[in-house]
Amino acid sequence: MAQAKSLLGPFAALLALMYLVVMWQAGAPPERTHLIKYEAKGVLTVDPETIVRVTVRGKGGTQTFEKRGGAWFKTAHGDGAAVPKAMSDALSLAVRFMNTANPVRVFEANELPADPSKAFGLDDPALSVTLSTENGKVLAADFGNLSSDGFLHYMRVEGRESYFLMSRFVLQEWQKVAKAGP
Repeated sequence: MAQAKSLLGPFAALLALMYLVVMWQAGAPPERTHLIKYEAKGVLTVDPETIVRVTVRGKGGTQTFEKRGGAWFKTAHGDGAAVPKAMSDALSLAVRFMNTANPVRVFEANELPADPSKAFGLDDPALSVTLSTENGKVLAADFGNLSSDGFLHYMRVEGRESYFLMSRFVLQEWQKVAKAGP
């Protein structure tokens, strides 16, 4: 009897372990609801990593950058000098925002004022950017006026009939790049 009692503990532990293994095998893996699924909903429809040439035109002039070997180089004056890390980070982030930052509002053709370029400040844009891959230009965008609340910017994308309201942080990142000077 004493021997049976001494085997009861290990036997119960073995049964509990077998039960846990069966439940683990039969059950579905837990959902990780705290993880957010990434979705690119911006105006740039290609992977931002494929962008190898960027041209930024602002009131202070035009700057051109090329990406070679994962690093950005300034090519506006033909010198091809590598840009400082802070500028490289700002440039990479600005490109990424064009892919990930979805428009706050899209104005379709039937919603536009008579002269949308003038109404949205796009007849003389505050800033223009052109993004290219190895195969050529994939996006050209102009940034216009601030919206009445001051948090959004009007934007036009070449080749599209719609106009966009974009979060101000998108333009602010491009302004960091433009302010670096030619």
